[in-house]
Amino acid sequence: MLNPYETQILITLIKNPKYQNTTEISKATKISWNTTEKYLEEMHEKGWLEKKGRTKIYWKAIIKNEK
Repeated sequence: MLNPYETQILITLIKNPKYQNTTEISKATKISWNTTEKYLEEMHEKGWLEKKGRTKIYWKAIIKNEK
């Protein structure tokens, strides 16, 4: 089950399927940058998000089609 922050972040990433950085996600969700970063990392560890980049990190939701 998702908490309210994870829900907002995931909805934001699904609505805009391009890679986004933490600042963009934070502004879109109106969640502080630090809280956004915390939940992005946790969601990535759970396998819900893709992460790319080294100095600047970008995030994208992983959408799996089950058949």
